[in-house]
Amino acid sequence: MAASEATDQPRGCRMGLWRGTTSRSQLNRLLDPNSESATLDALSRAADAVGRLVRVELVRGRMTDGLQDIPEPPAPSSTLAPDQAVAGPRIPAHQQILLYESAEWERFIHEWAHFCLKPDYVLVQRLFSG
Repeated sequence: MAASEATDQPRGCRMGLWRGTTSRSQLNRLLDPNSESATLDALSRAADAVGRLVRVELVRGRMTDGLQDIPEPPAPSSTLAPDQAVAGPRIPAHQQILLYESAEWERFIHEWAHFCLKPDYVLVQRLFSG
């Protein structure tokens, strides 16, 4: 049983399976993917509680087998301009709007509707909910 499968359930569901046998902190520790304190016995009990089995497999090799060093990145295609050194790389306008926070997005849409839509339409209104 993968710890992530059990953590997909709401907290109350996890505790319902363990009522009376394990504390909330023990269960959270067991299901934490970053925790190294889970024992085979605890994993086996958790798997049993959700109708699963634990399977442990020993395989040949090392964890580093198949890994490679990260190659050196390619050289830049152009020289760095002073404004890029200060502000970072240029981001095209159509990609900048993807970085807007909600207030910036609302301001952008307000300006767009006012300056781009109003001259061409008789009536431009905002649907307000809330």
